[in-house]
This record gives sequence, C-alpha cells and structure tokens, in this order.
Amino acid sequence: MPDYECSNSDFYTTISESYDPEIVSDLEIYLYLTPLHVQTQADQKGKFFFLYSQKEKGSPLALFQCSNDEKSWFSPSHAPFGSIQFFPGCMPDEINFFLHCIARYIREQGGTRLTIRHYPNCYLKTTGDLVNDSYLFYGFTIAEKLINHYIPVSSKTFADVIRNMEKRRLAKCVNQNFSSGLDIETTAKKAYAFLSFCRSKKGYGMSLDEAQLTELITTFPKEILIFSVKQNGLVIALSVTVRVNKRVLYNFLTDSLPEYNAFSPSVLLLQCIYNYCQKEKIEILDLGTSLDHHGSEKAGLVRFKDNMGGVRSWKVTYSKDFFRI
Repeated sequence: MPDYECSNSDFYTTISESYDPEIVSDLEIYLYLTPLHVQTQADQKGKFFFLYSQKEKGSPLALFQCSNDEKSWFSPSHAPFGSIQFFPGCMPDEINFFLHCIARYIREQGGTRLTIRHYPNCYLKTTGDLVNDSYLFYGFTIAEKLINHYIPVSSKTFADVIRNMEKRRLAKCVNQNFSSGLDIETTAKKAYAFLSFCRSKKGYGMSLDEAQLTELITTFPKEILIFSVKQNGLVIALSVTVRVNKRVLYNFLTDSLPEYNAFSPSVLLLQCIYNYCQKEKIEILDLGTSLDHHGSEKAGLVRFKDNMGGVRSWKVTYSKDFFRI
C-alpha cells in the first residue's frame, strides 16, 4: 500500500518507498529511476511518486523519485539525473498537478528546498518538455544549465558523422592496428584502476570509488558495459557505458593513456560504441556534459565533442525554496 495519497477529481498521486517494476514494464523507464538503481545511490531509501488518472486505470502517467538530507530534498541523491519522467499522452495540467502533490508532500515533511537534476532534453522524442515548463510555472529557478552532447545514431557510418580532423585521427588508429570492441575481460577493478590512473595524470579525481563502480557493474551486468581500445592486448582507452533505457546509451566514464594522445584512441573507441548502438538499435549515444575537476565547463572537451559529431542539448538543474503551507 502507498504511504501517502494526493488526489482531485481527475488524477491522484501515490507515494511509497519502492515499487514493483511490473507496473512500468510497458514503458521505457530510465535506469536511474528504478528501485534497484536507487538502492545504489544512497543509504536513505527516499520516496517514489506516481501519477495516475482517476478515469483510466492502468500504467502511471508520470514517475518521480527523490530523497532528503534533513530539510533539503534532491532528485536524484547520487546519479546523473532524476526528475519527473512523463509518459506518452501526458498533458500539462497533469504534470502541474503531480508537481503540486510532490511539493505539498515535501513541505509537510518539513522540507525547505527541492533540487532537481533534469535529464538532457535530447532524451525526449518530442520537442516539447512538459516538465521544464511545469518547473518554471511552479516557480523553480534554473540553478545550472550545462551543454550536454549526444550523437543521433542513424544509418550513417561513424566516419560520415565526425569532422575531417577526427577522420584523420581515426585513420591513424587504424594504421596502428589498434583493436576495439566490447570488453568482457576487463573487470570492474581493472577498469577503475585504468580510469583512476589516467585521471590522476591530468590532476583529476574519480566521481565514484572502486566499490561503487563494482556494485554498479555487478548489479547491472546487462546495462553497464565496458568498451576498450587495445594495442597488442594492452588497454589504451576505455569507456564504461550505461544503457539508460532502450533508446539511450550513456558514455559514463571514459579516458585513455596520456602517452597515446598523439593517436587519439578515444576516437576509435567512440566509433566502436557508435557501431554497437547501430547494432542494438539504440537511437541516442549520450556523450554527457564537459566538466573539469572543479565542475566548470571545459572548452577543449566541448570542441572535441562538437568534432565527434555531437549535437548540443541542455542539461538543467532546477531548485526551489519552500516555506510553510
């Protein structure tokens, strides 16, 4: 049974600490909004919110998950994004009511702030973003707006997607007989050691520790995949990717050995991942944001993703302070 219910004559919202994935089995739910992934994000369980129609019983119209640290609430606690995922046919008044219920619950729990890291707008099949409009209508402010690149996966070859400079780099890798592919031999421990080493050479740290990466790969063996580029069996570039849902593959963690910078094996690595997306009928290869270790946008990385055929979209974080009802 749900812990809480908010309703009017047309819709109702239920709230609980978990849910049966079967209720969204027909929907392309984002991995980060599944109960199993939420368990890996933080110690606290948080809350799942579901919006339903009073008239048409069945699958939910929208889903939201958040957790709290005393009076501050976050969606997500620790993941690339949370936010409201709405499903086909959802209307603005439905999302507005859902957001009203979410805000009311948080205020009743003594919450004073809600911060929401929204998914990249390229994830949407349509150009309209009902959630963005509702956040702004409800008085949320934009706390952060970052460039988020993605490559639309089509019948085009990767060489036709990238710019001429990157084509030359790709040719250099091919001439060196570098091999690339889905890597089932590299363990989570080895992947972490490789990525950590590469980043330490640049003065960067990792966004998660070895235990967290191991837990993710162990928990989601079908969704979290490792790709690599090798020379004579030596890994020289590596990516940990996340199958966000059927339509989206996210290039989560990626790096290459600095001594191979002249060859740019990351270009060959992305070709390998792009080809995998084509094979698996994945529509979006999400390259993510381009931040340095201080959380600031890195111009060089933005240019690189532009050159790789990346299309710019936005990844927005919203915030709202609440007062007494």
